[in-house]
Formats: sequence, structure tokens, C-alpha cells
Amino acid sequence: MRLTWNSPVILGYVLLCAVVLAAASFVSPLALWYVSLPPSPDFAEPVTWLRLVTHVAGHADFEHFAANAVYLLLLGPLVEARYGSLKLLACLVATAAATGLASALFTSGGILGASGVVFMLIAMSSVTSIRRGDIPLTFLLVTAIFLWRELASASPGDGVSHLGHLVGGGCGAVLAFLLAPGGEAGRKVAS
Repeated sequence: MRLTWNSPVILGYVLLCAVVLAAASFVSPLALWYVSLPPSPDFAEPVTWLRLVTHVAGHADFEHFAANAVYLLLLGPLVEARYGSLKLLACLVATAAATGLASALFTSGGILGASGVVFMLIAMSSVTSIRRGDIPLTFLLVTAIFLWRELASASPGDGVSHLGHLVGGGCGAVLAFLLAPGGEAGRKVAS
């Protein structure tokens, strides 16, 4: 038996999140400054553009990190095996940018954490067996439960980026259908 690095993007991402958390916890809380998108970000500052993506690497505490890491490690390898490492990395960066931008434009709070990416993976994993012209029942059920849960649990000041969750899930759904084998996007990417 040997240990394998079976999902390079997901394992690397979780490791990056753990390093950022350790740096913020044991070295300096300033480590989170680089990876959190503050309320009302100043787009004239170059670091703001970096934070639109890096916010998915930071977590408020170990519980926040652990909750996201479990889902990342559970769903990520499945999605990475289905779509490939480079496509998953592109999806991760696109989702991070979309959740960061949505937070900056439509909320008064900042954003920190991998929850948007987790919800992207949830949506993408629910359509791993998609074929052209099909809409899997699992996708419809996951979407309905996800939307109900987010809308029912949303409350101002709870410290949770429900918009980030919704945007992440939306990105995952769109990306899964665009990257589906046999679809127009699937043929263009494979060419």
C-alpha cells in the first residue's frame, strides 16, 4: 500500500487553506488581511483585485475551516476526476471571483472562506453523470433543497455569506452544464 496524491487541485487547495489558518492563528492575524475581502472594498487598490479570489483561502477559525474542508475533500476528488485538474482549477478561480465580486457589489459585509467553492462542488457533483439533453433528477433535488436551506436560514448579521453560497452553487450548475461531455461547450473544449 502507498499513499497517493489523488486529487492535486483539491489537496493543494485544502493545504493552502490550512497554511493560511495556521499563519493567522500562530504567527499573525494579519495573514487574513491578504485573503479576506473587506466590506466596501476599494477597487483602486491592486490588493482588492487579488482578494476577489484569495478570500476562498481564509477561514475565521478551525471550525469554519473543518466544515469546509470535509466537503472539499469529499466532493472535490469526484469532480476533479470527472472534469480534470485544470478545468477544476479554472472553475475554482472563476467561482472565487464571482462570489467575491457579488459580495463586493451587493452586500455591506466582507467575505472569507471556501463555502462558495463548496457549493460549486455540490452542484457540479450532482450532475457528474449528465448527458446531452438530460437534466438529472438529483440535480433538481439538490438545487431545491439547497435554495430552500439558504433562503430559510438567511438572517441579517448571522456572519454567513448566503449570497456567496448561492453564487457558488449557481457557478457550479452553469459550469457543470457547460463542461458536460457531448454538449456544445464539451466539444469545443475537447477540440
